[in-house]
Amino acid sequence: MEKESGIILSNSPTQTVGYKAVSSLEKVRHPIPLLSLGKTKMVSELAAFLKKHAALLMLKLDGLTVKLVYKGGKLVEGSTRGDSNEGELITHNVSAFRNVPLSIPYRKHLVITGEGFIHKNDFERLKDTLTGSDGKPYHNARNLAAGSIRCLDANICKEREISFFAFNILEGMDEFTDIWDSRSSLLLSLSEYGFGICPFLTVSPDETAENLAAKIKTLTDLAEIKACPAGLDIPIDGMVLRFDSFSYSASLGRTGHHYNDGIAFKFEDDTYETVFRSIEWQTGRSGEIAPIAVFDTVEIDGCEVSRASLHNLTFIKGLELHPGCRILVSKRNMIIPHVNELKFMGKSGPWGLSGHDAADLPLLWATHTHPFQGRRQGTHGRDAPL
Repeated sequence: MEKESGIILSNSPTQTVGYKAVSSLEKVRHPIPLLSLGKTKMVSELAAFLKKHAALLMLKLDGLTVKLVYKGGKLVEGSTRGDSNEGELITHNVSAFRNVPLSIPYRKHLVITGEGFIHKNDFERLKDTLTGSDGKPYHNARNLAAGSIRCLDANICKEREISFFAFNILEGMDEFTDIWDSRSSLLLSLSEYGFGICPFLTVSPDETAENLAAKIKTLTDLAEIKACPAGLDIPIDGMVLRFDSFSYSASLGRTGHHYNDGIAFKFEDDTYETVFRSIEWQTGRSGEIAPIAVFDTVEIDGCEVSRASLHNLTFIKGLELHPGCRILVSKRNMIIPHVNELKFMGKSGPWGLSGHDAADLPLLWATHTHPFQGRRQGTHGRDAPL
């Protein structure tokens, strides 16, 4: 079968002997930067982004971006995205993935990008048996996938059940003259070479926000299905909208941070309820004083969080905080701790400044509109890390 098709998958019985280990992960430059995309949380902005051009709406997989390079039909390099200009060589681990073709019938130079991830049902099975470098259990499939893909020993990676779905072609397949400018068509052609393809739906040039919302739901439901080859509990954290035409994409250029031919739709951040306790005042590097909310510790995305920035006095007044009230907190884009809203005020009234703070109110108010010059750094409390 392998001889006839020219396709040899990483999980083939003929390829499961002698997984390699390396002493370190070498750095590799990306000739074509693996930049990210702009972001939005509004479906209306997705519709406006189209500007009368056809696009693909694709699952935003929650794992680690991986680049694969093929020459002469053989996989010759696998690497991580890294900082978009430089990643790490993980070729030794790609052979331990569940579904990556190590040999394909396409013999010319081919470079594709995709996501290495762990299906949620596999993560549930593995999470109680593994711990990270800090000795603590992994809290989500994304962290486990990222750590596993960067393992020095491919035998360890093999045990972690890493899957790969391709989502873009960077180089190659130019001779496919009838479909060379269609991202969707070339991705589907990749499936004929044994690649798993990130699930997507086509989007018409005049797609409405309502129709886009329906397609987002369809793809989200697909990702949640537990017994479907195309779904099978795929971990996602949003959607990606990207133009189908490669030539139109190229004409849009890029910024230093992201390409302009697509946009990521991020799901709303998960919120967690906790109890607000107090406000501390933190002095920043520039001398500005910033208010910090202190609340009962809550675990968010595997991290214990007990502090979050309150930005300025206007933000505090708008929330009507007081000790003992219940608040909703989140991590903005899964990174920055944030107080979202007051959940339940209780019997007490809104936060009142203490006598000491009230005396310095003109100073505090000035700090949220003008840089504080450091004349009284540390007056209102210790520098508390977020």
